[in-house]
Amino acid sequence: MTDQEQPDNLQYYWEIKLSHNDHFHIEFSDDRPRTSVSLPALPSTSLDSHAYVIYLEVTDPLGLKGFDAINIMPDFLSSTSVVEPAQQFFLYPNPTAEVLNVQLMENTKMPTSWLITDFFGRALKEGSCQTFPWQLNVSDLTQGSYLLYFSHREKIFTPLRFIKW
Repeated sequence: MTDQEQPDNLQYYWEIKLSHNDHFHIEFSDDRPRTSVSLPALPSTSLDSHAYVIYLEVTDPLGLKGFDAINIMPDFLSSTSVVEPAQQFFLYPNPTAEVLNVQLMENTKMPTSWLITDFFGRALKEGSCQTFPWQLNVSDLTQGSYLLYFSHREKIFTPLRFIKW
């Protein structure tokens, strides 16, 4: 007897796209279960709409598919960047209609840059904040899901998801 859900029976498809404005360029694809690729840093300007989208699709022997995708912003690919978990940030209310409150779990002050993107990696808003708690006005965004990135010096924090309704 064999189990059809064994990893050897699954089909994999990896794709890395460079998202630029409203179109994509396929940079890499592979069908192996594990793969690796080096992504070069991209030049970035204020509200630049470049991003890498890493997509994985897994198909079982019966044709059922699952997939996931993540965005990597170009200015977060420098060799000095250290990706840190964003667990020390707390967003509320989430979902929100107008104002998103940002609280640090530790009551510390640190200058922080922030960037809001959609799930296609398009940069929509950016700025900096000097103290926490802090309020971010998102009333000008359309309804949908967004990613909020924070960075501090060479630290980049994993993006936080929030919903604008």
